[in-house]
Amino acid sequence: MSNLTSSKVRAFQRVLKGVLYVIYLIIVLECGARLVFWPRRIVQFVSGLDDSTRRILWVKQHGKGWQKLDYRFEIYHPVRGWAMASNVRNMQEGDGTLMSTNSLGIRGTTEYSEFPASAKKRIIVLGDSFTFGNEVTDDQTYSHYLGAALSSSEVLNLGVPGYGHDQMLLYLEEEGVKYHPGVVLVGFNWYDMHRNCQGFLFYWKPRFVLREGRLLLTHVPVPPPEDVVRQEIYRSKLLDLGNILWHRFSLTFGSEQEDAREITSAIFDEMLALCHRIGATLVFAYLPVGEELADPSGAMSPNEQFLSQYCESRHVPCVFLRPDFLAARKKGLELYNASHWRPYEHLIAASALKKFLICRGLATEVAGDNNVPPSHCNSLAEDSPSKINPAIQN
Repeated sequence: MSNLTSSKVRAFQRVLKGVLYVIYLIIVLECGARLVFWPRRIVQFVSGLDDSTRRILWVKQHGKGWQKLDYRFEIYHPVRGWAMASNVRNMQEGDGTLMSTNSLGIRGTTEYSEFPASAKKRIIVLGDSFTFGNEVTDDQTYSHYLGAALSSSEVLNLGVPGYGHDQMLLYLEEEGVKYHPGVVLVGFNWYDMHRNCQGFLFYWKPRFVLREGRLLLTHVPVPPPEDVVRQEIYRSKLLDLGNILWHRFSLTFGSEQEDAREITSAIFDEMLALCHRIGATLVFAYLPVGEELADPSGAMSPNEQFLSQYCESRHVPCVFLRPDFLAARKKGLELYNASHWRPYEHLIAASALKKFLICRGLATEVAGDNNVPPSHCNSLAEDSPSKINPAIQN
């Protein structure tokens, strides 16, 4: 009996030693990981584009609170992560351009009623910083130019810098439907698909995941900035390091691209269903950015093919703007691909969107005129941005 008891004691001791060793090893590794992440330069060296990296760098940069954000016109939002501040007037960005928002945080100073004006069709535009119009003034965005060109329509710019399609969907659900749009236009940038897979971008954000083929919203409510800073010390840097390595593995073997397209399609399906419920037409516009503007090839890129296949399979109107930008290049225009669009790129986009919407019967140039002859569409194919805004010449 005593031998059996001694055997159990020895077994328990071995298990206890093993557990203590594992705990000791975890503590050592955690301490090592914290040392790795302590200097900001080392964080930037070992980091990637994952949630952990972005969160750690955000805390190091904004440890004193939300007020030190790069974009001072954004505020914390418990569902979407961040939103546009209201009643901003002529706030200067880093490049010197001025921007404003109305009482509800929509770009520009125009206030909008719940319903559009009589005989007018309302178009709301969703998108990221290219739609919002970073680095251009309120009256130089493609949404503004489009509204000026279509006297039959009211165009509301609901673009928000840094948004993924997931946040655009939530914005549409929370605020966009209140304006009773006839058309919901989504400005599509390829990297917004990857934002749909991220839980931390410029700040914590919501994230949809697929469960049994259905979208499930996670990461809400988004914690306020002061809680993020306060809780950072309790977050395991060892888990952060593992997350960084896993993200790099996913990039190497291409699984993130597949995940991004799958979740993006599901988000678009939800947008489409919502538009059907409110009687609006969903339209996608592929916005060429960065190196896409320097690509002389007329062939569709993989990202353009993805959007084209989605639109064809769901019978959703979709317009690709790169041919219009390529046509402008052939005329000798030097397109700016180092950062956000300049006014002329916005004009090119507005010209192409005007042509597309009119030819699809989704807008008219004259309020109340719903009869657009095919010849009008043919003539629009030759439009240049200067026909939308005569002050801009080729």
